[in-house]
Amino acid sequence: MEALSGRIIPFSERRTDTPSLPKGITRLDFSLGDKRVLGYALLQGIKGSEWAAVPHQALILGKAPGLVEAEDAPEPNHHKEAESNLPRVLRALTKAECGSAFVYWQQEEGLLWLGSDRYGLKPFYYYHNKNEFAFSTNLQWLVQTSKRKFTVNYSALSQLLCLRHPFGDETLFRGIRRLPQGELLRFSAAEGKLQFVLFLSIFLCNRIPGSPSNRF
Repeated sequence: MEALSGRIIPFSERRTDTPSLPKGITRLDFSLGDKRVLGYALLQGIKGSEWAAVPHQALILGKAPGLVEAEDAPEPNHHKEAESNLPRVLRALTKAECGSAFVYWQQEEGLLWLGSDRYGLKPFYYYHNKNEFAFSTNLQWLVQTSKRKFTVNYSALSQLLCLRHPFGDETLFRGIRRLPQGELLRFSAAEGKLQFVLFLSIFLCNRIPGSPSNRF
């Protein structure tokens, strides 16, 4: 099954060498100035699937209109870039079509961005507890690769049995959440904190100088 997955490695397990890459997997490593590996993202089972990559910056599962143009475009006006407060490649990724998911690593800020299409048709799950942060479009991958033993979320299970889907960002496992529709997830590697950013704010900040882009 195709999937976009990854995790931030706990401090005690971080190392300076980059692990060898398994065959058939496209990988993006996250590292800061000291070259210490903070984490990684993987594209798995993508044979025959639509996908794209920006070296050392982004992986996307699905179509990303404008991504090549954003990557190859000349350097933007710095004043305009400051107004939007978002990198050009990330703004292009927010235009991903239905059924897409992406990961973007903002190296200079140490920020990891996760997102799916604005309608939430491609599910993106995540788990965050203290120094551990993992994410995947495949819920089974999160459950099987985590050191934590997850318990059943009976509230979400009852919703699934009655309505065929859980409410909001709940999943069948306690501690694992689904990225809300119409929002991006931003993770600070230095602070270990999560923050949500509305899609609407991104579109507005590209049109209105000085518009706020973050929702706290």
